[in-house]
Amino acid sequence: MGKLNLKYENLISALDRLEEAIIDIEKSEELAKPVESIDTERMYRSMRDSLTKRFEFTFELFWKYLKLRLKEIGLPDAIGPRSVIRAAGKANLLSEADTELCLEMYDTRNETSHIYKEEMAEIISSKIPGHYKLMRKYAEKLAPESD
Repeated sequence: MGKLNLKYENLISALDRLEEAIIDIEKSEELAKPVESIDTERMYRSMRDSLTKRFEFTFELFWKYLKLRLKEIGLPDAIGPRSVIRAAGKANLLSEADTELCLEMYDTRNETSHIYKEEMAEIISSKIPGHYKLMRKYAEKLAPESD
């Protein structure tokens, strides 16, 4: 199996796990009824932090997959997520609007280092479902061709 296919499979697996975390956290918000033996507030924070961590590694796989796609079409190596995203936009792998959204997603990824601040953790986690949809859209659009 080629490097591109392997990266793609890893990205899809990470997206599936991120989707699970999004679903779980949405369910936890719906089920936030007090239960005597469970600290629902603590459980929610753990799930939110897990969601954020899954977003971090999914984003890493996403931009590295974009980098491989750029290499595949013969574009020079871009270094770092921001330059890869911009190069993918210029190469029309991403739409102009989605290039900007991907750059915002990169900023969100960088903000995850401030998750120790409760209000920042909430802001970050609220952005993740939209970021997930964007990554899933382009993972499907840029899937490697089957042999």
